[in-house]
Amino acid sequence: MTQNNASLSSLISVLKPAPANPPPATITVNQEIPADDFEYARQNIKDVISTGQQAMAEIANLAGQTQTARAYEVLTGLMDTLVNASGELLELSKKQKDLKQEKTGPETVNNSLFVGSTTDLQRMLDEMRKEKS
Repeated sequence: MTQNNASLSSLISVLKPAPANPPPATITVNQEIPADDFEYARQNIKDVISTGQQAMAEIANLAGQTQTARAYEVLTGLMDTLVNASGELLELSKKQKDLKQEKTGPETVNNSLFVGSTTDLQRMLDEMRKEKS
């Protein structure tokens, strides 16, 4: 019995309960998409297009030799996939360009602000009209 109590107490000492209120996890969210992600995605799409073009040449050769409808169906499906991949490459480039433009903002900002009463503004406008005349 004492041996069981010793085993039990050693297990209890190892299995300590978790704290009642664990500290909250801190999560940082990066709103910017790194340039290397764009480059990685761009390179992947280019590789898919390149591999697809090689496969398309082989399937076109096979379709010409076998003259089966299924071979031509596979060929047209691959062509459609390659066209979609090319479109995705263009969209990715456009998104990257748009994000770069959003960061820069306007180059010149002209904000004119008049500080004074309406009477002062009216006098100033009258003077400007007289100078033009």
